[in-house]
Amino acid sequence: MRFLARSLIGLSLAALTLGLLILGAGTLRNAVSDRESAAGGRPAGAERIYTVRTDVLVPETVRPVLTAYGDVESGRQLELRAGAAGRLLSLAPDFVDGGDVIAGEVLWQIDPAPFETALAISGTDLAAAEAEAAEAEAALELAYAEVSAAERARDLRIAALDRRQDLDTRGVGTAADLDEAELALAAAEQALIGRRAALAAAEARTGQAEIALERAQLSRTEAARTLAETTRRAPFDGLIAEPAAIPGRLVSLNERLGLLVDDGKLEISIQLSRTEYARLSAPDGSVREDIAIAVEPGGGAPGLPARLVRVGAATAAGSAGRRVYARLEADPNGALRPGDFVTVRITEPPLEEVARLPASAITADGRILVVGPDERLEEIPVTVLRREGDTVVAGDLPFGRAYVTARLPELGPGLRVRPIPDGGEEAAGGAALRIRAASETGTPPAPGGG
Repeated sequence: MRFLARSLIGLSLAALTLGLLILGAGTLRNAVSDRESAAGGRPAGAERIYTVRTDVLVPETVRPVLTAYGDVESGRQLELRAGAAGRLLSLAPDFVDGGDVIAGEVLWQIDPAPFETALAISGTDLAAAEAEAAEAEAALELAYAEVSAAERARDLRIAALDRRQDLDTRGVGTAADLDEAELALAAAEQALIGRRAALAAAEARTGQAEIALERAQLSRTEAARTLAETTRRAPFDGLIAEPAAIPGRLVSLNERLGLLVDDGKLEISIQLSRTEYARLSAPDGSVREDIAIAVEPGGGAPGLPARLVRVGAATAAGSAGRRVYARLEADPNGALRPGDFVTVRITEPPLEEVARLPASAITADGRILVVGPDERLEEIPVTVLRREGDTVVAGDLPFGRAYVTARLPELGPGLRVRPIPDGGEEAAGGAALRIRAASETGTPPAPGGG
C-alpha cells in the first residue's frame, strides 16, 4: 500500500510538471504572435525599415551670432576732490548718489574768507615788491649817471696831465705841477672805481627786486587759484556717484568727495577667448569696427547698438583670452548704468558655402547621417564651425543630399529608412520623389526641392 501511494504521488507531480511546461510554451507562443502583430505582421527574418525625418542640405551664407557677457563701464569719469582745505558752506541739490548734474553747475563751495584774506595779503606784498623794484631801478639809473660823471672827470684829469707833461718837456712847467696833475688823476680814477662799485650794487639790488617781484606775483596767482578752488563746478554732464560730502564739515586738501560719471559715453567690457577674438580681429590684429553688436540690458528691453573700439592692453592675471571694449552708440531710455552685467550678441563676419543644421542631427565629433541612393543611411564627417543653441553651423557638406534631422540612438549607417521631409506632407511627397529619382539615376537630389 505504501508503494502504491508513493507511485501515485510521483505520477501526480510528473503530470503537474508537464502541465506547467505546456502552459509556458503556450504563453511564449502568444507573446511572439503579439510582437509580430505589433510589428505589422512582418515575417521573421525580414529587414526592418525605420521612418526618419530628413531635410536637404542647401548651401547658404550664414552670419553667426556670438553670445558673450560683459560689464558696463563709463568711458569718462572724474574723481571729485577738494582743491582747498576748509569748511563746506553749501552743496548742490543734486550732489547725491545718482544725481544728474550739467556742465558748469556749482557742486560745492568751501568758506572763501581765509583765502580772500590770503589774496589781499599777497596783493599787498606784490605792491611792496613793485615799489622796491621801482626804487632799485631809479637807483640803478643814478649809479649809471654817477659812473658817467666819474669817467668824464678822469678824462679831464688825463688831459691836464698831458698838458703838464708837454710843458715840462719844453722846460716851462715845474715838477710840483706835474706831481699835482698825477695825484689829481689818481684821485679821479679812485672815484671812478667807487662809482662802478656803487653801480654793481645797484644792479644786484635791481636783480633781487625783480626776483622778489616775480615771487610776489606767483604768490598772488597761487592765492587767486586757491580762492577759485573753493568753488567747484562740474566739467561735463554726468551722474554723481559715491558722494561723501555734508554741508558744514571740514574737508582737507585733495580729499575725495565723490565721483562724476559720464552716462553719455558708456562702454561694455567683454571677455573673449582667443578663438573668439580671432574671429573678430582684422588681418593686422586690430578689432574690426564694422561688426554689429547688440547689447541686451534685460527686462525685455530691446537691444542697444554698439561697436568695437579697442582691445585691452594686457591680459588680466588669472584669466585667458582677450578683453575687448564696445562703445554704446546710444541709450535713449537710460536703462544701463556703470556696473551692470549685460548680454552681448556679436554678429560675426559671414561664412559662405555652409549650412545651419539642428543640433540633434550631428554627433559631438561632427558626424551626420545622409540618405543614400538605395534609401540606406550613410555616415559622413563634417566640419563644425559654430554651435548656436539648438543649431549648428557646419561646412564641408555634401550639398543636395538628404540628411537625418533627428539622429536617434537606434539609427546607424547601413540601415534602410523611409524618409519623411520636415516640410509637411506636400514636401514629403516631393522629397520622396527626388530621393527615389536620385536612387534610380545615382545622382544626388537638387537642393531646394526644385
